[in-house]
Amino acid sequence: MAGRDDVGKKTPNRKNDPLLQTIVILLLALILLGMALRIFSGVFELLAAYF
Repeated sequence: MAGRDDVGKKTPNRKNDPLLQTIVILLLALILLGMALRIFSGVFELLAAYF
């Protein structure tokens, strides 16, 4: 139980840390941009195949 209590105490500090928040947001933005680029490249390939 002590280990779980320690984890519970550490998690709010990580969530409130602005540096980690910005890093997580940047990572999510990069992942979303990568997915969007893959989708757009696929669409452009389909359009190029038709035209």
